[in-house]
Amino acid sequence: MRELSSKIIKSVLFICLLILSWEILARSEIVPSYLFPSSSAVFMELIEATYRNRLAINYAITTIRVLVGFGAGTALGLFMGSISISISKLREFLYPIVSFLSVIPAVALVPLLMIWVGMNEALPLLTVMFCSSIPLFYNIISGARQIDKEILEVARTLGANRKKILRDILLPQLAPSILSALKLEAGMAWRTCFVAEMLAMGSGLGYMIIDAESTLNVSLIMALILILSLSCYAFQTLFEMIELRIMRRWGAR
Repeated sequence: MRELSSKIIKSVLFICLLILSWEILARSEIVPSYLFPSSSAVFMELIEATYRNRLAINYAITTIRVLVGFGAGTALGLFMGSISISISKLREFLYPIVSFLSVIPAVALVPLLMIWVGMNEALPLLTVMFCSSIPLFYNIISGARQIDKEILEVARTLGANRKKILRDILLPQLAPSILSALKLEAGMAWRTCFVAEMLAMGSGLGYMIIDAESTLNVSLIMALILILSLSCYAFQTLFEMIELRIMRRWGAR
């Protein structure tokens, strides 16, 4: 936990230095201010959008979409993974299929989903579900294939049932793969939802950035990019803290 705190402090200091450099560069007017506004101008635009309640409402909409899609995708990935690690033949059959699906960018499915489900709430939710479930499922299958089969055979010989094997052997062995996937998906869920909103939705942060682009409001565009970055970072940091706590519980380093 101390290492994580140190990492967060260093990240905050780096961000502060970056903002200061940004302000100095913008005020030098090497680039026109309407193309590259200062950090203070972006901050003021952020305050104005918040004051009008527009930012808060759209941020809440995006957050709900991310949490629902991420939660459903994680549950689906864990469910499919738990079935596959229990049935070795099914695991070997699904491995090449999931390997292929895992390299497909979730945002590439947005045009297809626009045709299949239409431009409604199902679109960002399904997109986030895909980017959350498939990588997790793939990591579980990959991790299960690397577990020494002799350990499982010895456990069965000693009388361990399927539930005990899953709890005492498979879960501790697969925990790094599962937590690594969740940490990666945490940030990906925000980015995927953002793109889906940009392309097909009439609400959310993605919609706001397209609306700002239509009025050439560069300050608001940069403010929304910062909000997205901070949200991704906060979500990933949360899962990194969860990962450290769980790995310590099982005595891992």
